[in-house]
Amino acid sequence: MQLHHLFRDFMSSSIAGPVVCPTPGRNTPTRRKPAGPHRYPRIETFGEPGRQPPEQRPKKCQCHDGDSCGWYGKSAFEWPRPGADGEPGIGIACAGAHRERWEHTPAGAADAICAAASLRKIWPGCQLLRSSSSPSSSSSYRASCRCCCSCCCSGGCCGLCCRCWCEQTPPDQTLIGMSAGVWFRKCLRLHDNAALTTAAESSDSVIPFFILDPAFDRSKIGVNRFHFLLESLQDLDEQLRERYNSRLLVFRGKPTDVLRELFEGAGRFRLGSLFYERDMEPYARVRDAAVEDLARKCKVPTMTFSGHTILDVDLVVQAPGFKPPIAMSSIQNLVKKQGPIPKATEAPKYLPALKVKGYEVPDLAELYKDEEPAERHLMPGGEREALQRLKRACSDKDYIATFEKPKTESTGREGAPWEPSTTGLSPYIKFGCISVRKVWHAIDECLKGRTHSQPPMSLHGQLLFREMFYVLGASVPNLDKDKGNRMCKEIPWGHNQKLLAAWEEGKTGYPFIDALMRQLVQTGWMHHLGRHAVACFLTRGDLWQNWTAGRDVFDKYLLDSDWAINNGNWLWLAGVAPWSAPYFRIYDPCPGPKTSLNAVHSADFIRHFVPELKGMPDRFLLTPWKAPDDVQKAAQCILGKDYPRPVVDHKSARQSNLSKFKAALDSSKKGASSKLPEKFGERKGDPGPMRVTYSDKSATSVAESGQPGGGTPTMSHTNNADDVKVKGKSDQEGRRARALKRPAALATGGARKRPAAIADATKGKQQ
Repeated sequence: MQLHHLFRDFMSSSIAGPVVCPTPGRNTPTRRKPAGPHRYPRIETFGEPGRQPPEQRPKKCQCHDGDSCGWYGKSAFEWPRPGADGEPGIGIACAGAHRERWEHTPAGAADAICAAASLRKIWPGCQLLRSSSSPSSSSSYRASCRCCCSCCCSGGCCGLCCRCWCEQTPPDQTLIGMSAGVWFRKCLRLHDNAALTTAAESSDSVIPFFILDPAFDRSKIGVNRFHFLLESLQDLDEQLRERYNSRLLVFRGKPTDVLRELFEGAGRFRLGSLFYERDMEPYARVRDAAVEDLARKCKVPTMTFSGHTILDVDLVVQAPGFKPPIAMSSIQNLVKKQGPIPKATEAPKYLPALKVKGYEVPDLAELYKDEEPAERHLMPGGEREALQRLKRACSDKDYIATFEKPKTESTGREGAPWEPSTTGLSPYIKFGCISVRKVWHAIDECLKGRTHSQPPMSLHGQLLFREMFYVLGASVPNLDKDKGNRMCKEIPWGHNQKLLAAWEEGKTGYPFIDALMRQLVQTGWMHHLGRHAVACFLTRGDLWQNWTAGRDVFDKYLLDSDWAINNGNWLWLAGVAPWSAPYFRIYDPCPGPKTSLNAVHSADFIRHFVPELKGMPDRFLLTPWKAPDDVQKAAQCILGKDYPRPVVDHKSARQSNLSKFKAALDSSKKGASSKLPEKFGERKGDPGPMRVTYSDKSATSVAESGQPGGGTPTMSHTNNADDVKVKGKSDQEGRRARALKRPAALATGGARKRPAAIADATKGKQQ
C-alpha cells in the first residue's frame, strides 16, 4: 500500500473532524485533509549518536512557505535537541499529516493520548519518557505538541512540522517509545519484506519481533522442523545486528497476551503500530482476527501485507466471478489476470538501531531436551542459506531450463541418498526465508533464450501448483477435512492405529516405504515421488487409512509442511479430489528403477535408512520376505525378529481397496446424501491437470486383472501412472511402450489433444 493511500484512508476515517491548531493565533477550525501538494516525508527525530546516517536526515524544514515557518532554512543539526535552548524536547518530527495537541490523562504522560491517536501511532514521531520511579505520577512531566507551520492549509495547520517534547523530564528516564512493531511470522527474511520496509520508512523506532506460540509445541512439531525455525530466526537476528545495529526480539506466550502487553506498554516496550505479513492458514486467520480486535480496542493501527504468495490471495478470492482453480490452466489464468509478477524488493537500506538485552533466540536443547536432529547439515535454516541455494541452482541454467519434476529421482543423489535430487528450496519458501517472487524471477533469468520445460512439470509449474493450493485453501471451506469439503469425496476409510503407527515408524515390512518414512522422521525431508508412494500406500493402495491421519504425520515432520499444500497434495494422492489421478492407479511399494517412482538408487537409499537390511542381497532388498532362511541368517536380518514381515499383502489389499473405493463412488452416484466432486460425476473426462479419458472397462475388472484398463492418461505431470515395468527396455522405450497403451480414441486423434511430448514419443509407432 502506498503511503498516500494510508493517509487518504485515515483522513476519511471516523475520527476526522475539526482541527484546533496548537500554534498561537492560528486556531481556526478546518476539516482534516491531506496536506495538498506536500509529499509525505518519513518521521525524523534525533536519537542516540549514529542512530541515523547524516545523509538520511532532512536538511531543511519541508513547509512550502518559508517566511512563516520558524524552522525554514535551518539544517537538521540546528534544530533544537533535548536540553537545547532550555527546551528539553525530544526533537523534530516531520510526519506528513495533521497533528493536534496532546491531552493528559490521570496516569501521566506515559499514557498521554494524541487526539489524532491512530495517526500518531502509525507515525510515532514523538517518543515518551517515563520516570521509572514513579511511572504513574501525573506530576512527573507534561507532554505537549506545537506546530511551526501556519500557512499551508487554508488557515489551518498542515502539521508537516511538529515539535514534540516532554517537560520536566525526570533524571532516571526509561524509554518506552511508541515504536512500530514488525511481527515476523513466516516472512523470516530481510529482502522483499513489505512490513519491515514500510515500518523502516515511516518510523524512527522499530521493534522486530517473533512470538513463540505455545500452540505449536513438540507434540505437533518435529525436532527437525523446529530446529530449522530456530536456525532461521538466528540467521535473521544476526543479519539485523550486523547490518543495522538492530536485533530480533523473541517473546513467548499466546500472541494476544504478548501483544496486549506491548500495546499497553505493560513491560519494557510499547507499540504504537503493528506491521505484519498476512497468513492464510485457518489457525492464523483466527489468531489474526483476535489480534486485530485487540488492536482496535487499544487504538493501535495495524498494516498487513501480502507477500507469502505470488498472488494476493484475498483479492483473487473476492474478485467477481471467481471460481476455485482445480487445473493448471485455471491458476495460470489467475496469475495472468493479475498482470506482470513484481520483482522482489531489496532489504531496507536503513533501520533504526535497537539496543535491548534479553529476549534471545532460544537454544534447541531448551525446548527439545531429549531430542536432536539426526542430520543437522542437510538443510540449515535461514535467509542467507536460501539465497546461496538459489544461486547454486541457477548457476546450472541447463538444469533449470530442462527441469521436469516427475523425472527427478526419489531416492536422492548417487552416493548420497540423503541429498535431494531437486533444488531443496521448498522449506525456505515455506518459512519465508526466501521470497517466492525472487525464486520466480531467478528461474525466468535462467530460461531467457533457451528451450525449456513447461508447467506443470517445470519449476514455474511447481510454484503455480503452490499458488493453486493457497487459493483453494482460502476459498474452499473445510479443505483440511474429509467431511463437509466440496473438494473431497467421502470415503469410509478404516481406523487402525497399529497400521498407522507401523507406517509412521517405518515398520511396515516394505523396505522402500519404510526407508522413505524413516527419512522423513530423521531428516524432515522426502522427495515428492516418495510422498506419492507412502501416501498411496497408506490410503487407497494398501492400508486403507484416512488421508487426514497421514496429513497430520507429514505436518509434524516435514520441514516444508505448508497447510494448503499439504492438504491439497493429500487430497490428490488419496484419489478423492477433482485434480486427483484415477483412484485405480496405484503405486507398487516395491518399485524398480524403471517405474514412475524413479527409485534409481533404491539399494543405497534403503541400506542407509533401514540399516537392518544392510547385509541383504540386492535381489531380496525390496522383498526381503522372499529371501530363504539361510540368506536371512547370512544377512543377519531375520524376518519377524530383526525386521518386520509385511503388515498386509499388497496384491490382496490392492484388490480389496479398489472394490471399496468403487462401491463408495457408486453409492454417491445413486443419490446418497454426499455429492461427488465435479470430477467423479461423469466418466467422460477429467477437468484437472491429469488429462484422462476413461474406457468402458470397469474398476472391478481392473482389480481382477491388476492392469490400468479403466483408463490411461495421455500424460501425467506427476508421472502417476500405474507402475508398469517394461522388461528389457530403456527408460525412453518404456515410456513409448506405456504411451501405446492409450485408448483408441486418443490414438486416432480423438476429443483430447495429445501433448507434444507424447506425440513425438509415439510418432511412427502407431498400428
